[in-house]
Amino acid sequence: MGSKQVLIRVDSSSVIGSGHIQRCLALAEGLRELDVVVRFVSRLHPGHLGHLVEKAGFALDRLPPARGELRREPSTPRAAYSNWLGASQVEDAVDTVAVARETGPNLVLVDHYGVAHEWETAVARHFPVMTIDDLADRSYGCDLLLDQNYWSKGRHPYKRLTPSRCDLLVGPAYALLRPEFRRHRGNANEKRRGRSRLLVSFGGSDVENLTSRCLRILSKPMFSSLEIDVVVGQNNPHIPLVEELVIQSARLALFVQTPKMAELMARADFAIGAGGSTTWERLCVSLPSLVISVADNQVRFCQHLARDGYIKYLGASKSVQDSKIRAALADALSGPVLEAGAVRAGASLVDGQGTARVAREMLSFIQSKVS
Repeated sequence: MGSKQVLIRVDSSSVIGSGHIQRCLALAEGLRELDVVVRFVSRLHPGHLGHLVEKAGFALDRLPPARGELRREPSTPRAAYSNWLGASQVEDAVDTVAVARETGPNLVLVDHYGVAHEWETAVARHFPVMTIDDLADRSYGCDLLLDQNYWSKGRHPYKRLTPSRCDLLVGPAYALLRPEFRRHRGNANEKRRGRSRLLVSFGGSDVENLTSRCLRILSKPMFSSLEIDVVVGQNNPHIPLVEELVIQSARLALFVQTPKMAELMARADFAIGAGGSTTWERLCVSLPSLVISVADNQVRFCQHLARDGYIKYLGASKSVQDSKIRAALADALSGPVLEAGAVRAGASLVDGQGTARVAREMLSFIQSKVS
């Protein structure tokens, strides 16, 4: 039947962030190991990370940028996500199908909060559709759906939101991590010396500048024993301020859009960071974490993870006070962020094999359609 092909429709920008494209790149690598040919389709929003796709060796088809400005917070989350698509669902589906017809993929995968049943149904008339999602806030028209996030006691709502034909892959067992996180699992604990090295990372954009807030808190004498690694994305609008704070202390090291995140996590003793995809990375390498949600869609999953003992959740970025951050960091210096059993449980929850599992499930799905 020739080579199997997957087309991935995903966007990134200074507003959307980098998480969607990073997890799709991890999955694309996993598919390539199974000899599946992967091609990406992305709209050229300001701050897009298309160069990372091409640097990884994947073909990228570029759609024209949105006619208007992407807005982070319109009146409702759903309105915000629709705006992020940069076109109507029908227009974007037409654009995607036009690209897909050039190569004839066996499956079109979409990872975008801006699409819903209308987009998926339009594309599914021509090609099977897989959706990556973690919102569960709308109806879906896909054939396969992945949600790598944690639902306490497994209570996810996708059965009632998806068509009966849709196969579901739900939970952190399917977390889309790059191979280096799996490689660092074994020796991460051996490198930890107690509570002397902290990792600070609040995602690719960090629009609310939690990084600088934390660095100002950590500049106090009570934290002088800490060595601190600071990670920011290239779309972080506050990089000059972060750089200014970092150069004030030899204890701080700054990494911008680093490919060494797994290594930095493995050598850290504990972390403070956002509640996005890096949550699964930290759990995988047994890194105890203080977590602040930086988007509305992160709150529920952070609460579930904290309730079941996998993370220490401080609250949402819009409401968490500096005093609470300072107190949590001080507590982490005097005692463990999480008990050893909870750290081990987190590593079991995210074993680093999720990308391979999803890739195999996708290949099996494709083979069932072409046989």
